[in-house]
Amino acid sequence: MSKSSCEPRLHVLPGLTPTSDARVEALSDSGWVAGASWEDGIPYSAVVWSDPERVVDTGVGGVAVADGVAISASAIDVNESGTVAINRWKSTPRLSISHEEALVWSQQDGATVLPTSRYRPRASVTAINDEGDVLGHVRGRGHGSVPVIWTDGERLRLPVPRHDKAYGTDINNDGLIVGSYWGRYGTAGSWTWDGGPKLMPLRPTDTTAVTAATDVDDSGLIIGGQHVGPGDAIRTILWRNPAASPVRLMRIRTVDLHNSGYLAAVEPGFRGYGATAYIGHRRDGGIKARLPQPSVPDGSLGWSNVYAAAVARGASPFAPGGGVTVGGFAQDFDSMTSQAVLWTCSQTWLNP
Repeated sequence: MSKSSCEPRLHVLPGLTPTSDARVEALSDSGWVAGASWEDGIPYSAVVWSDPERVVDTGVGGVAVADGVAISASAIDVNESGTVAINRWKSTPRLSISHEEALVWSQQDGATVLPTSRYRPRASVTAINDEGDVLGHVRGRGHGSVPVIWTDGERLRLPVPRHDKAYGTDINNDGLIVGSYWGRYGTAGSWTWDGGPKLMPLRPTDTTAVTAATDVDDSGLIIGGQHVGPGDAIRTILWRNPAASPVRLMRIRTVDLHNSGYLAAVEPGFRGYGATAYIGHRRDGGIKARLPQPSVPDGSLGWSNVYAAAVARGASPFAPGGGVTVGGFAQDFDSMTSQAVLWTCSQTWLNP
């Protein structure tokens, strides 16, 4: 990879008001940025940013009803056409989450609630591809969570064995889905699904390691994680295709994978503190570089956590010179502050 002509920059994106908190959850190469914004005492709203100075309220979430009941929402993923996958939930003083809905939103069509079923009326989303296929889950009281895919608004349940549990994490533009499973006899691991009659297990790193497949690119290359050592330590692992044996990469949690091989990654810290955002690449067994922190807010001794959440590549209103953009957020528990952050031309930190 040659050195880029663009200059690295850290952007702090605005919330819905000058005093709002915000976080970035997803990016697209075409320049869409999606996440959430909220204010102290006001529920989360799902938002998108179209340029560094403008935030758009999707109108999903951000509702304080009465008697402590609140309706919140957050964007989870966004595709290249700007269609956003959103989770919306209701909380009450007695229950932190009493109901969940999965939605898609676009500037042209607004918000649409995705269908569920009588026995599993609660739903959430995890990913959307450029075809508009949405990956998520449905669940209900007395009925466990099962992964589903919504295509053109129609819901299809994935073929999870009756007594197993499965969680779908990502879908590529060919419809290949990856995720994790837990079997009835204590077995666990990762799987893929390409539309066939059953989930196909991915090979583990060894006979005892539990892996979690998290991302798949359009070539079918799969990234996941394996717990190592004490605490929250994770090693990134890679399957070059669904039939391949996994390869161990660097000791870090990868949270997003780009088709170009660039990664957004996080060192999780310890007991909820000290998370650090990184840009990485899967070449040479995995390389990484720490991303700079934004300025510390007034009343704070320093950021409690800085998270990366997504990675994109190419020119956009946020990155006119192109390059690799990482999105995420900085969180401070002392001042109760969260800032939505973009690191543009971030490959420069990886290749000084």
